[in-house]
Amino acid sequence: MESKIPGCGLKAIPHIQSRYKTLKASWKEVYDMLYGSNALGFGWDPNRCHKKCVPFRTKPFPLFENLTDLFGKDQANKKDVESPYDVVGEISKETESDIPTQTIESSSRKRQKRQNVDESANDMFNSAVDKICVLMDSGFENATKELCFHLLNEKEVTETLDKLYSDLLLINDITFNEVFAAHIHLTSNPCQLLSYNRLPNDAKLYWIRHLLNNK
Repeated sequence: MESKIPGCGLKAIPHIQSRYKTLKASWKEVYDMLYGSNALGFGWDPNRCHKKCVPFRTKPFPLFENLTDLFGKDQANKKDVESPYDVVGEISKETESDIPTQTIESSSRKRQKRQNVDESANDMFNSAVDKICVLMDSGFENATKELCFHLLNEKEVTETLDKLYSDLLLINDITFNEVFAAHIHLTSNPCQLLSYNRLPNDAKLYWIRHLLNNK
C-alpha cells in the first residue's frame, strides 16, 4: 500500500482488515435478502423487511457480484460469513477436541500448535487481503486521492469561514449591505466560498457584486 500511495498511512491491519470485515458483513445482509431461504422475490415490505438492509434500500452496491465470487462459497455451503480469525478459532477448537484426554502434551508442543494456528490465521488473512486488493486496486488510488482532496477542501472551508467577515470588511469600496449579503450567501455555499478565497484581493469586490446580482 505504501509503495502504491506513498504517505497514505494505511496498513493491512487495522485499516484493510476493518474494511474487509465491513464489506463481508454488508455483503451477507444483501445476499440473504436476495437469495436467502426466506426470500420471496424482490420487493420492500415494511412489516417483514430485513432490518439490517435498510441502509441499502436506495443505494447501489457496485461490488456485490465480485464480493459474491469472493465470499459466496461459504454462503453456498450454508455457513455463516466469518472473519479469518473466527475460522481459525473453530480450527483451534476442533483440534483440541480431537486430542485424547489421556494424552499429556509438553509445553513445547502446545507452543508449536499455537504457532501453527497463528501462522494459519496470518495466511488466511493475507489471502483475503490479497483478494480484496485485487478487487479494489483499480479504484482505490483514485478514491484515496478524492478523500484527501475533500479533507483539504473541508479544512480550507473551515479556516475561511473563521475569517470571512473580517476579510470582507477589508475590501475597498464594499458597502455594509454587500458585506452582510455576501457573508450570508457564502457561509451556506462552500464551493463558492472556496472560489472567493482563492481570488486575488483586487478581484473580490467585482466578484461579490456579480454574485449578488445574479443569485
